[in-house]
Amino acid sequence: MDELKTIEQELNSWSDILNIAVGAPSLAFALACASLPEYINLIGCAISIAMWISLMAYARPSFSRKLQELRLRQDKDERAREIIKFSEENFLSNYKFSPYLLGSLSLVLVAGYSYLSVLLKLLFP
Repeated sequence: MDELKTIEQELNSWSDILNIAVGAPSLAFALACASLPEYINLIGCAISIAMWISLMAYARPSFSRKLQELRLRQDKDERAREIIKFSEENFLSNYKFSPYLLGSLSLVLVAGYSYLSVLLKLLFP
C-alpha cells in the first residue's frame, strides 16, 4: 500500500507540474503566436514547441523513474503489477490533466494553422 500511495503522490505532483509549467505557458504561447504576422508566428510556434518539449523532458523523469523500477519487478511481484495497472488507469483518464492537454492541443492547432497559412501564402500569392 505504501508504494501505491507513493505512485499516487507522484502522479498528483506530476499533474501539477504539467498543468502549471506546460499547460498555462503553452496556451499563452499559442494565443500569442496566433496573433502574430505569418512568418513571425511560425517562428513563435517553433520556439513554443521547443519549450514544450524541454518542459516535458524536465517533468517526465520525476514520475517515470519509479515506474521503471516497478516494471523491472513486475514479472516477480504481483504488487508491482497492481501499482503499474493503477498508474496506467489513472494517468490520462482523469481531469487532473485537462489544462496540460488543452495547452498541448492549442499549441499543435496553432502550429498547424501557422504552417498552413504560410504555405498557402507561398503557393497562392
